Amino acid sequence: MTQSPLCQYLSQWAKLEPQRCRQRNSRSFEVIYQGDWYSVADYPGSHGMIIAAVLDSCQQRQISCSFEYVPQSLDTPDKLQISCQSDRVIQHQDREILTKIPEFLLEQYLIALKENQTVFQCS
Repeated sequence: MTQSPLCQYLSQWAKLEPQRCRQRNSRSFEVIYQGDWYSVADYPGSHGMIIAAVLDSCQQRQISCSFEYVPQSLDTPDKLQISCQSDRVIQHQDREILTKIPEFLLEQYLIALKENQTVFQCS
């Protein structure tokens, strides 16, 4: 069985920053927020904690990160824009966009983290 995109990103995060994210099994993880570890997985009850942990990591690493949710009319899918420390802003339109926020935010954080590590290694 393949992992969801969010679980794949959490797995990558656990490899890049084991001090911030730990993988317990293929679908269960722990993230640190405000000094405490919290169990998370790819289900709506964990999404808020994943978002908070990613933003906490951004703050500690001084990575600017922003996201904007723009509700639309009933006939048009809502919009979401996310950017982490770059001129690159990803935009998504989807009827279920709110469920994708942790996935897209973590994806952009990992991109920024990898870009920063490359800069640090070259310095």
